[in-house]
Amino acid sequence: MEPKNLNTESLNKFVSLARTQKSGEDIADTIADAIGTLERDAYLALVAEWKQTFKAIAHEIREAKVMRKTADTETERNQWNYTRWQLRSKANALMAARKGIKQVARRHWVAKQKSEFAA
Repeated sequence: MEPKNLNTESLNKFVSLARTQKSGEDIADTIADAIGTLERDAYLALVAEWKQTFKAIAHEIREAKVMRKTADTETERNQWNYTRWQLRSKANALMAARKGIKQVARRHWVAKQKSEFAA
């Protein structure tokens, strides 16, 4: 049995949070609040996992587009188009989750700047 990848589980949680929010800033703040503070290594691991996941989805979208264009029947084209639409929706949610991950970095930077000026 493989050990669970905590970054993937976290990323899935943040994507589901992104789907529940309506506007961009609400998404970023909600996800940043859910993440809280992260150490640099944990943050970089989460970003690396996000990049890997997004790259895989982008590849699947391209494949679905090719399959849609080369499909023999209209039913097959519609199925591939629907698959492509679902993948694009997931990719959009991943982009929204990325906003929240970046918000964590911004908050960390602001806190660091405040502590340097206070000292």
